[in-house]
Amino acid sequence: LLSRRYSDQEGAELLTLLSLLDASVTVAELEGLVETLAAVGQLSMLTPALLPRLISRLSRDNLLTAGVETVNDLGHSLVTSDLAFVGVRDGGIRPRRPILLQPFLRVRLSSAMKVDDEKSFQRWHRHIAHYFSREGSASHSGDAALSVLRSVRHRVAGGLLAEGFRGFFFELPRGARHSGTDFRQHERETLAVFFAQSWMAPNPLFEQRERQQLQVAVAHNLMALGFTMESTLVARHCIDFLLRSGQGHAALRVAGPLATQFFATGQLHQVEGLMEALLAWLGLPETQLLEPALESSLYSLKATIAFVRGKYEEAENHFAASERLLHGICTQPPKFATLSAHYCRFLIFTGRAELAIERGLETLAWRQQRSWQTRVDAPVLLARDLMMIGLGYVALGDLNAAEGYINEQLAVLRTGNEWLHLP
Repeated sequence: LLSRRYSDQEGAELLTLLSLLDASVTVAELEGLVETLAAVGQLSMLTPALLPRLISRLSRDNLLTAGVETVNDLGHSLVTSDLAFVGVRDGGIRPRRPILLQPFLRVRLSSAMKVDDEKSFQRWHRHIAHYFSREGSASHSGDAALSVLRSVRHRVAGGLLAEGFRGFFFELPRGARHSGTDFRQHERETLAVFFAQSWMAPNPLFEQRERQQLQVAVAHNLMALGFTMESTLVARHCIDFLLRSGQGHAALRVAGPLATQFFATGQLHQVEGLMEALLAWLGLPETQLLEPALESSLYSLKATIAFVRGKYEEAENHFAASERLLHGICTQPPKFATLSAHYCRFLIFTGRAELAIERGLETLAWRQQRSWQTRVDAPVLLARDLMMIGLGYVALGDLNAAEGYINEQLAVLRTGNEWLHLP
């Protein structure tokens, strides 16, 4: 029935194109894709001028969905149906929102094409990848990163695994991975094309170094999105491998966010196990002298563990060591974040709320002065510092002052999409 309904060449070509798109597109993007594919001879009849009429037909047949795309826990796209169209003069329609072929139909058509003519299937995807790669290079907005990710997925679907890998790690705009949940969700969907059945099984065609690089990216992605169980498994695997292979500093870059996640979710035993592994590496003869930021954070984590265990004297000593490093000199740009909020919490708990407020305000001043102590920063770190100042004022009974800092903390977390850390 569908083949008869869309037996005309232009209708069949649009249906094929939409079946190969794994995420919704605006009409402007669809017009650009049609122009690109026509220029290389992939399309023979379909033109941008025909799109309103053909989209209208697809809509009447209930083959389109329009709306905001989200991604589920397995990295598969879900589309919220919200059709909203405006008429155009030739009787067709131009959707106000991005459109996507109905998921079931999209999967059936693309799978059939891959089986019937894999070379053609891959050729289509490569041309689509080229379009989105060009869009990512030309754009200076937040959409540039999403265009690059789409290009990566189409490269892999087109059989260009190595090019997809390079695109993911070397073509994303600077700072893209700090742009919030929307990017991270699309990043996870893109990472999924490099894996088989689970995050523990990267494509075997990659070298060991590349497989490890992909799993480190997955660990950071899952932790950023708050998938604690999945990220713990992948992150610990990465840390253990990196420590065994002598890449301790790379392991620490994974361990920092993981330890923060463990603290946020109350998994103190996991923090202790992680610290044992890191301290074993730090005790090796070949371990180089650590930078002050990293060493200070390690002391802060050790102090926090002792604090939670009720070993206050031991915690005081570790915090003192951390503070000495934080108030010292750092000769090279730090690669790791420092931690101040843990110490402020300890001060409040031990009856030194005024000192905690003073110390929290000092951290905020470091940010304003762009001091080395806060050169490596994140929304969740700022939010915790604000919360500690607020709690300090609560301990002193100044609820008006406390409210201002707590509200600022919540605003920072919401803006940064750090939902895992919302109190």
